[in-house]
Amino acid sequence: MTLYQDGQWPVATIVFLASIVVPLLKLLGLFFLVVVTKFRPTFWRTERTWIYKVIDVIGPWAMLDVFLLSILVAW
Repeated sequence: MTLYQDGQWPVATIVFLASIVVPLLKLLGLFFLVVVTKFRPTFWRTERTWIYKVIDVIGPWAMLDVFLLSILVAW
């Protein structure tokens, strides 16, 4: 909120996405994979593979806010 109020809305947007949205999507995807695999192991195999690959790709982006804030503090 402070970054947005100080006029640094691009930084605030990146921090919001990397701190809240990406981890939430990652948790929801993992929860979906566990539930579907537990109750119907042969159901939606190709979709589950695609979801797993997306989770694997967005994993490092969850740490983007830490990197961004460390650069911002060091500057």
